[in-house]
Amino acid sequence: MTKNADVFHQEKAEIFLEGLKATPYQQIDDTGARVNGSNHYTQILCNPYYAAYFTVPNKSRENILDVLLCGKEKTYCFNNEAFDLMETFNVSQIWTEKLSSVKNKIFSDAEMRRKLDYLFSVNGYKTTKYS
Repeated sequence: MTKNADVFHQEKAEIFLEGLKATPYQQIDDTGARVNGSNHYTQILCNPYYAAYFTVPNKSRENILDVLLCGKEKTYCFNNEAFDLMETFNVSQIWTEKLSSVKNKIFSDAEMRRKLDYLFSVNGYKTTKYS
């Protein structure tokens, strides 16, 4: 029913974005779903004012970020809050020092992956994992 009906997709996006703004919290849950014979997950996001459903191939962090960003490009920034969290969670001082070279710079998803690969490579071998 909604295939090739962009007006419905636009309306869903608008409702979802307004729902995200409606309260300082969101509830998220998921349930299994079959899509063309393959296992997927339906992510349910809601608060007292709305509920929105998104079917994604898996429950990865990346997919959840994509849902929450509602089609906007992911960007990354290591700001003061990020460094405070690294200290709270006892992230190695070596890693923190390496990341200080990118402090307060905004990177696209692809730029961040390249930067992390460069910062955390050992003799040219990739040592990072993102998902």
